[in-house]
Amino acid sequence: GGALRQVSPINLRTRWRPNDLLFGDLRVNYDPQLHGLRDIIIGSGIRRGLVSFSQNWYVTRRVRLDQRRFDPSSLPGNQVDFSTFLGNSARGPYAGVNLSYDLRDRRFDTLPRERKLINFTTSLGWAWDCCSLNIQNVTFNAGLRNENRILFAFTFRGIGTFGTDTLGQQRPR
Repeated sequence: GGALRQVSPINLRTRWRPNDLLFGDLRVNYDPQLHGLRDIIIGSGIRRGLVSFSQNWYVTRRVRLDQRRFDPSSLPGNQVDFSTFLGNSARGPYAGVNLSYDLRDRRFDTLPRERKLINFTTSLGWAWDCCSLNIQNVTFNAGLRNENRILFAFTFRGIGTFGTDTLGQQRPR
């Protein structure tokens, strides 16, 4: 099991926006009971008109409870994500690419990592006043779990989304 807690971890989340185009994010999770940093995320991005680009760097660490045990909710990680998007998902054509890359040399079970690319997603769509259509190709690689799938969604505004992907339900209506 996990650690019995008297206090919860301290979460700091801040966003710096020097102008309308740029932003920077910092998120930190500190455990005052175990006196250690659990994770940190540093991100940034730019958005100009119909084009956006963002990146995040995630570092997580295993939190030691005692000499023999680790907190089961903590896993080691060192990952970078990149995302770029072109268009407006509320109206007209749009496309996007998301890429997640693991910087660690080993998997969670300490075996060497063969491929460091964790996730590669491409998305194409078109949105109208009444509805939208979205098609995605998702490649996922996490150790023993490797998959490639094609997803689609057809969204009727005010009614819901139909298909294999519910991304359309998260878009502005």
